[in-house]
This record gives sequence, structure tokens and C-alpha cells, in this order.
Amino acid sequence: MPPSSDERYAYIILTRQLPTRDYEIGDGYSLRPIRPTREMVDDGLCNVHTQRMALPFIDVSSYNVYRDLVMFHSFVGDDPETYRYAEHLEHQCSSPFLEAGLDYIDDLATSEAAHPYGGPVRCAATDFDHYPTVIFRDPQDVATRTGGNEKAPAVPERWSPWFRGMQYRQDDQTAYAHIDYAAALRLYRSLRRTDPNLRAAIDLCVFAGSLWDLVQVYRNDLMTAALYVAALESVMHAPKHCSGRARCATCGEEVTHRIESMERSFLDEYGDWFREPRRSRHRFIHRVAQLDVPDALHEIYDKYESTRASMTESDRTKEDKLWGLRDEMEKLGVVTRKRLLELFLSHYYREADAS
Repeated sequence: MPPSSDERYAYIILTRQLPTRDYEIGDGYSLRPIRPTREMVDDGLCNVHTQRMALPFIDVSSYNVYRDLVMFHSFVGDDPETYRYAEHLEHQCSSPFLEAGLDYIDDLATSEAAHPYGGPVRCAATDFDHYPTVIFRDPQDVATRTGGNEKAPAVPERWSPWFRGMQYRQDDQTAYAHIDYAAALRLYRSLRRTDPNLRAAIDLCVFAGSLWDLVQVYRNDLMTAALYVAALESVMHAPKHCSGRARCATCGEEVTHRIESMERSFLDEYGDWFREPRRSRHRFIHRVAQLDVPDALHEIYDKYESTRASMTESDRTKEDKLWGLRDEMEKLGVVTRKRLLELFLSHYYREADAS
């Protein structure tokens, strides 16, 4: 929170898309594109993203607006680096920024954003009234819905991870939905009251998707899987209960009782592919089991220095299994976000139709 003074402050948000000009989000707040300073680029965790926008400070409620905006933008933009950058600023105690040190861009359609180290910056000017939110990055990886439930998330059978070894995928099969950013933000903030389970699940999904880079000293990929599964559990239908009540023979208390286990209900809703993520969740929650995929891979590679040619068959099998687990973790995160986005957009379109 900025000190009480005549100086003006603003919160900085890392983004892949900038509004073309000042964009009003309601309640007197607006998002403003800025040219990044050299200090911002040097201090940022994600130097490849030199695009930033500012939320000018208005009053004591501005910090809550900023926090909600960070989580919302990370979710609809499918950009965990927005959240990671905000955490970085918090730990550095460098947020908010003095407005006097910010170089606002009046109109990206006519202004060139100069890079602090020279050369032009590729600014993705975006119409925030038709903001492109990523639904799924692999719409052509078509999968049948699992579990016989038409509402179950479609899990791609031909999965192509974004990163494998030292190679990134070059193709772009991304599918988008275009939303009114300000209206969607208002909806997201209102979910605390209207659908708190969905709001909590969205925030948890954003947090879980950032653990891979946030956590370095203690890493546990099973914990990440557990958090994704918890997010899905929180928005699933309640397991079936008996219409009657059972009476305890010992204490006489009457209770409702399930006729379907949580496990069976979860798999019926989301599909059998989620059986392994559920097991990872149980291993972490009930046994505090740990799996650090990068560390396990390094243990294998350290044996062979700079070549894999002499790798034993056993180590090759372990390597393939570990990379497979990493790919499955990425798939779990993508599919979890897709399911939560579907639920969020159902709220969004329902409100749009009502208005």
C-alpha cells in the first residue's frame, strides 16, 4: 500500500496483450499501456515479456482490485507469468510504482513503444472489448469424451506438449473465445458472492499452473496434480445420496449417507483418464509423497555427462516415464483450465443474454 502523500502510484501488470489505449474497467479504474523502463526489464522474472500495463491507484480498495485483476488476467489470458510477476513484485516490495516514473502510451495505433535497450518492441495491441481468451491450444487433437458423460472434459489422445527436451512446438492450433474484458472481470469479481466454489477453483488453477517456476527449493509434482484435482472436485456435482436418513445404532444420530463414493462420482463426471491424477492426489495428501521430475531427470543425466549414447536400457525407460509424467501434468493443467473456463463462460454468456 503506498504511503499517504500527494504522489500518485500505479500497479504494474505483465501481459502478452496491451489495450490499444486507456481502457476503462469500471468503478473509476482503467488499464493504461506503458513503455517499460530499463529497470522493469532488468528486474522482471520474465524478460521476454516487455509488455506491461498499469492500473492507477485510486484509494485503499485499489490493492484488492489489482489482486483480482492479476488472477483474472492470468486465467483468461492463459498466462501464468502475469501471476508470477506479481508475486515477484510483492516479494521485492517494489509494488506499486510511482506514476511519475511511468511512460504512458496514449494510443498504440499511432505510437511506437521504444525498447529500453533500443529497437522497437512488438506490442500486441488488442481490442479489450473483444478480448481473445484461449479455450484450448490443441483443438485439432480431437478426443472422444471420456466416461460416457457429455459434460466431461475432452482429453486429447494425441497430446503434443509445448516443450519437450530442448524443442518448442512451432505450430499454432489455438482456439479462442472473444469476450468483453471489463464485463468478464466484473463477473469474475462477483463470483465470490454468486459462485464461490468456481472462483476459488479458478484462483487455485492459476496458482497451481505457476508452481513449476515459482517453487525451486522444494518441488513436488504430485502436489501440483493434487491442486488441479482439488479444483475439479470443488466444481463437480455432489455424489449421490440416499433420499432417506440412516440412524446410528450406537448414538442414535440420523445422518444422510452416500450411495456413490466420491471417487466413482469424480470419474463418472470427468472420465477415466483422471484415475492416475487422482492417485497422485491421494499419494500427496495421504502419504506426503514427493516427486521432483527435473531432479529425477538430472540424476539420470549426471551419470552420462554430455552424451546419452551409453545410457542403459533401464535409465532410458526411467527417462521416458519421467517425461511422460511431465507431459501428463501439462495435460492435466490444460484440461482443468478448459473445464473451469467452460463453467466461467457459461456464466458470462448467461449474463450477456440476460442483458
